[in-house]
Amino acid sequence: MYLRSTMRNGGPRTQTIPPGGDLARLIKISILLSVSVYLVISAKIWVTLIDLDRNGVGRRLATLTNMIRGCDQPGNNDKSKRTEVRPIPRTFEEKSHNLPQCTPMTTSDVDITLTVQLDEERLWVMKHHCLAWKRQISLAVLSDRMKSSISNDLKSMGCRGNIILSTLEASKYKRDEYPVNLLRNIAIQASTTSHIVFVDADFFMPKGTDEVLMARTIKEKLARDAKQALVLPAFQLNYKCSDTTSADQCRSQKLEAMPQNIIDLHRGLDDGSVSMFDPKNPHGHDSTGYNKWRKQSASSVEDISCINSERYEPYLVVRRCEDMPPFPEAFAGYGWNKIALFLHLNRIAYKFARVGGAYLVHFPHGHSAARKSWDKDNNDSKTRNRKIFKSFKMWLSTQPDQGVPRCPFDIKFQNYIADTYGAPTCTPVPADSISYTMVTQLSTNRMWLMERQCSVWKGPMSLGIFTDRNMTSLQDELEKLGCDVDRIAIERVRRDAYKSEDYPVNILRNLALSNVKTSHFFYTDIDFMLSRDVESSLSSPEALAILSKDPKQTIVVPAFMANAHCSDDYKDCIRPKASEIPSTKPELLRGMLKGDVKVFDVETNPGGHGSTRYDVWMEQGPNTIATIPCLSSDRYEPYVAAQYCHEMPPFQESFQGYSSDKLQWIMHLHRRGYKLSQIGGAFVIHYPHKLDEWKKKKTLMSDVRQERFETIFGSFKSFLKGLPNEESVPFCSVS
Repeated sequence: MYLRSTMRNGGPRTQTIPPGGDLARLIKISILLSVSVYLVISAKIWVTLIDLDRNGVGRRLATLTNMIRGCDQPGNNDKSKRTEVRPIPRTFEEKSHNLPQCTPMTTSDVDITLTVQLDEERLWVMKHHCLAWKRQISLAVLSDRMKSSISNDLKSMGCRGNIILSTLEASKYKRDEYPVNLLRNIAIQASTTSHIVFVDADFFMPKGTDEVLMARTIKEKLARDAKQALVLPAFQLNYKCSDTTSADQCRSQKLEAMPQNIIDLHRGLDDGSVSMFDPKNPHGHDSTGYNKWRKQSASSVEDISCINSERYEPYLVVRRCEDMPPFPEAFAGYGWNKIALFLHLNRIAYKFARVGGAYLVHFPHGHSAARKSWDKDNNDSKTRNRKIFKSFKMWLSTQPDQGVPRCPFDIKFQNYIADTYGAPTCTPVPADSISYTMVTQLSTNRMWLMERQCSVWKGPMSLGIFTDRNMTSLQDELEKLGCDVDRIAIERVRRDAYKSEDYPVNILRNLALSNVKTSHFFYTDIDFMLSRDVESSLSSPEALAILSKDPKQTIVVPAFMANAHCSDDYKDCIRPKASEIPSTKPELLRGMLKGDVKVFDVETNPGGHGSTRYDVWMEQGPNTIATIPCLSSDRYEPYVAAQYCHEMPPFQESFQGYSSDKLQWIMHLHRRGYKLSQIGGAFVIHYPHKLDEWKKKKTLMSDVRQERFETIFGSFKSFLKGLPNEESVPFCSVS
C-alpha cells in the first residue's frame, strides 16, 4: 500500500521569523510545525482506515503508522530495520465486526465454505482440498507473488472457479512470525456463505465431506442456533519412509497410505497406522470423544457435554456472523493460536457437537522453513506467544463464564489397549536374526545420565524425551556426552502440555517403543545404570536360543540400588562418585558385602522385584539362563528384554506421574501368557537420588490425585479380568 500526501495551496505552509527573533523561539516554532504536520497526516490515515474497514479491506494499522514514521516504506525489504518490540495486548476483539449480523435463518440459508490458510511451501495440498470439497473454498496465502500467478497454479491442480483467493505480502513478516491468525481471519472474512469450516492446510478430508456436513439433520441444528459449532475429529497418519526414500517418493507413499474413506480410517485405527492427532499432546483433541464418534452414523450429531482440558483446539464448523470472535491476531508463528479461539467461543456460550462420518487426517510432512525457525532455542516469538496467551486468559476471565464445563474425572472414560498397534506380527525370530534396541524415557534434566548409558550400550537406542527443546539441541547435547546420535531415535513430548505432577511416563515409553526397528528391545528407566555386560549377555547364544523359541519369552535383568543418597545437587553429586558405581558382578558383590548395595527397593516395596531369584543369580554364571517359575507378588515390575511385536501390550497411557505405571505393563504381560527367565552376570543399578527427591516422589500426589490413581489402577485390573486368561507363570504357593 502506498501512502501519498499533498499539502494545500500547492506547497507547505511557511512562517516568517522576524529579524532579531531569538533562537529559542525559532526552535519552539519548528517543533510545533513538525507536530502539526504529523497530526494532519495521521488524521488523514485514520479517516482512510475507517473507510477501508467499512469495506472489509483495512487490516493493519501498525503498518500504516510505520509508513508515516518512514520505517516501513513500500519496497523497503530490509528486515533488520523492523526491530520494534510489539507490546503485549491487554484487550482483544470480542466480536467480528466485519461479518454480517447473526439474524435468524432457515435450513435453506445454510451453506458452508472451507477456509484454508497456507504459505507457498504448502500450496500443493490444494490439489487434494479441491478434489475433496466441491463447495466454496476461501484460501488465504502468504506470498509475494501476484494473485494471477497463484490462480494459474491452482487451475493447474484441477481447482475450479469456486475458490476465493486472498493474499498477504510475505516480505512484511519475519520467518518465525508466520501470521497464522491474520490469514485465518482474512479467509473467513472473504467467504460469502452462512457458515465456515476452518482447517489447517495439512489436514485432509475425504471426498464427500461437504455432502455429510450439508445433510438435513446438520443444517437444521446449525440453523436453530447461531452459537452452535460442530467438531470434526482430527486424526493422524502414522507413516515413516525409509532412509533411502527420496522426498518425492516419500510424499507419494504417504498419499497412498492416507485413508480414503471411513472404512479405511477404522481399519487404520485398529492396526495402529492411524491414531488421534498428536497423541503427545492428548489435551489438544481428546475432549472430542473419539470412541463415541466411532459408533456414530454418518451425519449424526452428538453434543459434547464437557471438556477435559482448556487446551482443547478442535477444527470447527461455525456460523459466519459478528457474534463469532475473530482469531486473535496478536498470535504469530505456532502455539496457542487456535486454543485461544476455542476458549473464547466456549466462554461466550457456544455449544459443541461431534459430526458422525466427517473427519480430518493430518498428512505427515517435514517442518516448513517457518516452523524450523520457530523451533530454534531462545525464540523471542515463542516467549511472546506465551505472554500473549497469559494476557488473553486474564482478559477472558473478566467475562462471564457461560461455557461447557470441565469433565469430572470418570473412570468410565479411560480406555485401555490390548495390543501394540503398528508393531510387527508376533512370530518366532531365528536366533541369528535377533538384535536389541535399548529403550528409555527421560526429561531434559536427566540427559546427562546418557553419558553412562552410551558408554555401555553400543547398539541402537530409542528415547522418549519430555522437553520443549528442539531436536538439534538435544542431539548436540548427546554428542557432547559421547553418544553416537546416528544410532539414537528420539521422540519428544512437550513439557508445556502437562502439569508438573502429570509426568507422561507411559506416553514417553510408548513413543520410544514405536521407533524400535530391531526384533527385540530392552527397557530400563534412565536412572538405572547398565552393567558393562548387559548388551553382550542379552546377545549370548544362551539368551538368543531361549528368545528364538517363543515370542512371549522375556529375559529379566536383575535390579539393584546403591545405598548412598546425595545431599547436594543430584548431578553434581553423582559425577564425582561415578567410579563407585558397580559395573561388573564382582564389584556389585563386594558392594553388597560392605552394605553399599542391596536389591532395589527391597525395604519399601519388596514385591516390586522379589520374584527375581536373587539367591540363584548370585550363583549363576555369566550369560546363563534361569527360569522364574512363579511370582511371589502381583506387584512385580522388573526390567526385561522382550520381542517388539503386535501382541505385546503397550504401556497404558492413563497412568501418569509416579504410580503403578510400569507395574500395570508387567501385569498385562503376565495375563497374556508371557514367560520370565533371568540372565546371569548382567544387572542394572539405581544410584543415587537426593533424600528429599525420594520423599517428593512419595508425597507428590494430593489425596485427590492419589484416589484418582487408585481408581485407574482398580479399573485397569477389571479390564485385565475381562481378557482371556493366558497366564503361564503361576503365583508361588505360600508354604
